[in-house]
Amino acid sequence: MGRSYTCHVVGEAVSGALHGAMSRAEMAQQCAKAQRADDAIIGWSAQTKTGARILGGEWALTSGVKLPRMVDCPICESRGCPVCEFSGMCRPGHWERWQEWQLDQMRQEHGKTDKFSP
Repeated sequence: MGRSYTCHVVGEAVSGALHGAMSRAEMAQQCAKAQRADDAIIGWSAQTKTGARILGGEWALTSGVKLPRMVDCPICESRGCPVCEFSGMCRPGHWERWQEWQLDQMRQEHGKTDKFSP
């Protein structure tokens, strides 16, 4: 059997594709993923009470939701890695939560060879 879970919010794209997210940061990442696929998420609908709190209601346009500031991932140069959850972007300083040996391994696996210096 497969695993099933409920996302707090689900975004609907122009193409009709659905994008699930559990937080505002994931919503920003899903918007970036859709944009890279020549698509755009036009609105979000809440699936849970927490989702309604995130959106400020049961439904909201993407332009009406305050999303956090995101930066291009310095570990993989926006190619996608576990630090940025394969979206190519993450919150500033998010990579500081990882140990240096983990970052070195991800740099080797995902394309960046020189170390990031803040």
